[in-house]
Amino acid sequence: MEITAAEADAAVESIEAHTPFELPGQNPKTGEGLLSHVISEEPGGRISYSHEMTFKGITGAGGKPVEVRRQSADMGAPPSSYSHSNPTTVVNTVKEASSGLPKLSPGGYTIKDKYLAPFGSFININKGTPATQNAKKESVHYR
Repeated sequence: MEITAAEADAAVESIEAHTPFELPGQNPKTGEGLLSHVISEEPGGRISYSHEMTFKGITGAGGKPVEVRRQSADMGAPPSSYSHSNPTTVVNTVKEASSGLPKLSPGGYTIKDKYLAPFGSFININKGTPATQNAKKESVHYR
């Protein structure tokens, strides 16, 4: 079956979402689910491309919003680390503002709290010696 150019144009014109994720992706009674989906592009930046999806109502996160981020290589990561030259996925809780929404930095990014470790618990990666902190940071960047 072939379609005409006019049919193809009409189909494209009817598209409403600009990403494969359409908001609200939330439970209308509880507000749990997808809160936001942000795509960031900074060619030549520390992380040139990322998808950040923030969710509410994730078990084990202590009631805090959870961010799932898929990002390109992180030029700010230690040169010997996997994430310095490869894309990774990170799961972390975010700090909340008094409104209950994710707290944002002056640059508009969520302020991270604890990261999901391979053993299934959320941990603080900024505690311990510098070597311990680097090991924790490497362990929470999934391939």
